[in-house]
Amino acid sequence: MKQEPIRTGELTRMVINKYGGERGAENLAKYIVLTQVASSTGGSNSIADVMVLGAWHSSGNLLEGFEVKVSRSDWLNEVKNPNKSFENMKYCDRWWLVIADPAMVKDGELPADWGMMAVVNGQLKVIKKAPQRESLPMSHDFIASLLRTDARESIPLDVHRDEMKDYKRRIEAEYKARYAGLLDFVKRLHSELGIKLENSNSADRPDDWYARIGSWEIQRIVSNGSMNLTPEQLAAAIKVSTQIEV
Repeated sequence: MKQEPIRTGELTRMVINKYGGERGAENLAKYIVLTQVASSTGGSNSIADVMVLGAWHSSGNLLEGFEVKVSRSDWLNEVKNPNKSFENMKYCDRWWLVIADPAMVKDGELPADWGMMAVVNGQLKVIKKAPQRESLPMSHDFIASLLRTDARESIPLDVHRDEMKDYKRRIEAEYKARYAGLLDFVKRLHSELGIKLENSNSADRPDDWYARIGSWEIQRIVSNGSMNLTPEQLAAAIKVSTQIEV
């Protein structure tokens, strides 16, 4: 049985759980975990997927940032824009890439000052420990962003949004796979019997055919044009031609 791919919400939750869960600050835990942290409060485009602040002396009171990637293409987009994470990374003592599969990153692609975690046998493992960086002093604007993120208690909501996106992508993939055979049958009807099934109400969404099954139009292509058929007429014609008694 093919293993279900790891999605963004699931991978983000793995990071959160690795550092004590979503209620760390309230439980006086070793780490304070934050999600979707902006580099400033002024509508910044630089967003860290997860940030973890060490709350005990034993954790070094270090601030660590995490970029979560679930596909090779996601990672390559990051590689093409190496400054994308800088506005958050510059304040962090460690910076991590978190990926669904170690094979997503090829040799030589990971920056020297990044660490890497990956899912191995269902567990989040450190592949390369993040070296401690020379972080810049936090600006008041960035501190305000951290405090605001903590105050909104957003971890459950952020992860829920990611998981809902994951669920939508999973359902779409399942429907496409489920109706691949139906699409092949439709093509065969068209090529061998001259029967065409189409949906005139969805010309603006040509790739969304699997969601439009309820409003097919059936045409029989004939020598002098075409004639519309209802599903009942098509069924009746098939029964007659195959001499099926009902």
